[in-house]
Formats: sequence, structure tokens, C-alpha cells
Amino acid sequence: MFIAIILEGMNQIKKLMMAMTIVILTLCATVRIHAATYRVSHVSALSWEARYDVTTRGNQITDVSHVKAKGIVGSIVKKSLSQPTRNKVTLHMTRKVGSVIYQTQLKTKVTNHRIHVTTS
Repeated sequence: MFIAIILEGMNQIKKLMMAMTIVILTLCATVRIHAATYRVSHVSALSWEARYDVTTRGNQITDVSHVKAKGIVGSIVKKSLSQPTRNKVTLHMTRKVGSVIYQTQLKTKVTNHRIHVTTS
């Protein structure tokens, strides 16, 4: 009988330890994940327009898709995409108007779960 009481007490301790472990794991496993897909678009008046989709997770850019660039005056003769860091992506474009060649960039940066778009 004494052994049965000890075994029952050990089973209760095991159940309590299991419940505490589950609670601790649940609290530790709660992670904020901010994932989203944004459409980045810019029109430079009477010059060019470009757009692409940026998929983010947290402050990192995980994918860039559906890249489109078009010259309004002249034409886009070359375009390429670079990602110098995990939170930045740049669309490089070469635009030709007659015999004049212009280099243009559309940059996207993610900081503090916000997206910032600039051109140069």
C-alpha cells in the first residue's frame, strides 16, 4: 500500500511537470512573424514606370517577383535586380532616349516592419 501511494504521488508529479513544460514551451514558442507581400510601383512623369512585388518576413525581403519596367519616353534597354543586403533590393534600369542613355534605380528597403521606396 505504501508503494502504491508513492507511485501515485510520482504520477501526479510527472503530470505536473508535463503541464509546466507545455506551458513554458508555449510561452517560449510565441514568436511574432510579420509576413506580407507588397506591390512596389513608381511612375516618373514622362520618363519611365516600374513595378514589382516584394515578399517580406520580419525585416527581411524573401522574394521579388513580377518585375516590369517600361519607358514612357524612350525605352528600357536593360533591367536587372540586385539584393545587396537581406532588407534591401534594387531594380537597375538603363533607359535610352534617342542617343542619350540614362541609368535609373528603384530601391526598396524594409526597416521596423515598414517598407521604404526611393528612386535615383
